[in-house]
Amino acid sequence: MREIIVEVKVTPKAKERGLKIGAQGVLHVRTPKPPEGGKANKDVIDMIAEHYGVAKSCITLVSGHTGRKKKLAVMI
Repeated sequence: MREIIVEVKVTPKAKERGLKIGAQGVLHVRTPKPPEGGKANKDVIDMIAEHYGVAKSCITLVSGHTGRKKKLAVMI
């Protein structure tokens, strides 16, 4: 297994849930969950896990716990 770092830009409280690849490989994630209590972060991890086809336990939030720009470590 190897670890990759994924840059993510999150839009919490979005009307639709979705993920798309933007410029320079940054993933843009839209989640209807609010940022309070880590709900949006959990949903982002769920979507990234689904996108890469890995378990949620293979993903670690490296930076951006309270911000919209995040870095996640994904074990693939």
